Amino acid sequence: MNPKKASSRLSFEQKMKYVSLVLLVFFTSAQILCMRYARTREDSKYDSNTAVLLGEVFKLIMSFLLLSSEKGGLRKAYGQLELERTNHQRDVLLHAVPALLYTIQNNFMYLAISNLDAAVFQVCSQLKLITAAIFSVTFLKKQISSFQWLSLFILGVGLVLVNMRSGSSADLSENTNMVLGLFSVLVFCCTSGFAGVFMEKLFKDNKFSVWSRNIWLALFSILSGVLGIVFKDWRLLIPSNFFKGYSFWAWLAVILLAIGGLIIAMVLKYADNIIKAFGNAASIVVSTFLSVFLFDFVITSNYICGCVLVIIAIVMYSSGQKK
Repeated sequence: MNPKKASSRLSFEQKMKYVSLVLLVFFTSAQILCMRYARTREDSKYDSNTAVLLGEVFKLIMSFLLLSSEKGGLRKAYGQLELERTNHQRDVLLHAVPALLYTIQNNFMYLAISNLDAAVFQVCSQLKLITAAIFSVTFLKKQISSFQWLSLFILGVGLVLVNMRSGSSADLSENTNMVLGLFSVLVFCCTSGFAGVFMEKLFKDNKFSVWSRNIWLALFSILSGVLGIVFKDWRLLIPSNFFKGYSFWAWLAVILLAIGGLIIAMVLKYADNIIKAFGNAASIVVSTFLSVFLFDFVITSNYICGCVLVIIAIVMYSSGQKK
């Protein structure tokens, strides 16, 4: 390979890495704020499961349009997908794995939240940062220094503090099961970490384009989402129930969710799953800070300490990366 071409490609990938991270922080922050605002309105009492499903539908449409632009037309894009389906069936079916894992993850997250105190769940759920790193080392052969392991721990502590609310936790019902809750949060963290690493492996494989990958992922996620709604409450699939509570802000939140999914694909392609976690952490800090001006959020000492720890963790992790 020509050294100049290799150098320019490296430069392009580095640029895409930082651009995708900035976009991730911006759109994830916007999505969090939009969802929070929509939830406070009486005309936006929509079901979160239908919102996730609609987000996948929008992501599918956007990805197909982007693939069409890349290939030079809708017909050529469809031909590319048909070629992948017939010649790479195994690779196509692999996209069902993260879709299934995320469905399992969401169910166990609900179980964990239902059986654990909110503060306990916040602390335990940060284990997903460690599981993502362990799976990255195991399956992707990624090298993580002891300095970076420490930064992940600091990031987890920082996120707990940022999300911590003053006052006592809400009372749990007498039917809660602490053992079931802890087991559920462990499964949630493991499936979250493995699904993220599995998706990173898919997106770093150049056999398919990023947009093709997103299309197959969206298709399997839609199927998984429909099955999840059927098991939860099949009546939600009735149009009058499905679209109940969808105001302008709810639709905007869904569109931002879809765009965020596309940006995550770019982050996994040009960066990695651990850096995505840092981007999401920065989004939480930014959106919480903006909530001071948009909502009734009051900055606490916990929030300030958490922000400082998140920033320290980001600097530590990036300074520990091999150039």
